[in-house]
Amino acid sequence: MAAKVAKYYDLQKRIDMLKSTLATMNAEAKELGFEDEIRPLFDSMKEIGDRLALTDGYIVKITRYGGTSTTYRYKEAFELALTKVNASTEKVLQEALESTKKISTVSHSFNVEKVQENLATKLFSLLKGYVRSFLNVFKKEDKNIADANKELEKIANAKQ
Repeated sequence: MAAKVAKYYDLQKRIDMLKSTLATMNAEAKELGFEDEIRPLFDSMKEIGDRLALTDGYIVKITRYGGTSTTYRYKEAFELALTKVNASTEKVLQEALESTKKISTVSHSFNVEKVQENLATKLFSLLKGYVRSFLNVFKKEDKNIADANKELEKIANAKQ
């Protein structure tokens, strides 16, 4: 047991050291101002649904688009509503809910990779996925048209 505690202690110290190093590196990355400069590009890429940007020797892949979101703190809203006294409980609860509305911002997530020989393979598989999803849209529409044609045929046969 003592050996396990000692090993755990060593691991915990290494984890703490890595967390400290990570915090320092994150601060350095933030000081670069890269995200502030690239945010407008990410926003425009989000509008057209693009996730890859190719630069001189690097690929920037967006893993999650950022933006704003609204959340409610229901416990605080309910506790606030309990302290109110009026004729309409629904109105009070709605006011409490609106007063605790919180807007949060989610940052973009992205990866930066060096361009290597396997770039062509990655781009091909990505392109293949886009083509596959594009074709699925047409398959669904084709099925809808075929179903509509069958209905029209039934109607035409019924009138004869």
